[in-house]
Amino acid sequence: MGKMSDVLAKINGHMHEGRCPTAGCIGECAAMDEIDPGHWWAALYIWDKEFNDSTRVAKWFHDAGATDVLVRHVLYDSANDDRDGKCFDGARAWHVKFAMTPNV
Repeated sequence: MGKMSDVLAKINGHMHEGRCPTAGCIGECAAMDEIDPGHWWAALYIWDKEFNDSTRVAKWFHDAGATDVLVRHVLYDSANDDRDGKCFDGARAWHVKFAMTPNV
């Protein structure tokens, strides 16, 4: 696997084409950061009100080389103004934790 920027691009490639939100756009992976060596966190924002397939999201990460994938729906976040599972703009925040081989 290449750089983590390639992983981010692959995840976003599954979520949208062009700018988000537009018709046919699931959402976007707005951030990805290493929290400990080899352990990563990603912030996904789900715009499509009908999309709720965490297994599909986990597969995208597995296909990109991740292991130990954990997908969570954020219900409350004072920093991002999430309330009852929705952001101030109506998107749903999903946080994904996963492991990758270091130096990916």
